[in-house]
Amino acid sequence: MTLSAWVKPEHDANRVLDFGDDTTRYLCLAVRNVGGVVLGGRDSGIADPALPDGTTLLDAVGAGAPFRSKGALVARVGKVVDAWIAGGRLGRADGYTVWRTAHRASYVP
Repeated sequence: MTLSAWVKPEHDANRVLDFGDDTTRYLCLAVRNVGGVVLGGRDSGIADPALPDGTTLLDAVGAGAPFRSKGALVARVGKVVDAWIAGGRLGRADGYTVWRTAHRASYVP
């Protein structure tokens, strides 16, 4: 199966496809038009840093998906933020802001 679409994001996030069976399984394809760390619709105000290989902080967080609960998401964000701070890719204050954003974000498993 091949699916093609031209999407012109005019807002911070646009859902292109939604799949799911009630609340137990869910998949959403979205296009983002932001350069920052946005979690659950909340913008942290922090630019999304990238490693030399192009992996962004949001990519690293998303590698742990799916998250069964908001607590699991917040824990993953904390783990990634700590690693990026230790690696000198993110400042401590910015890391705290990203973690706090995850903690305050809306979450639908």
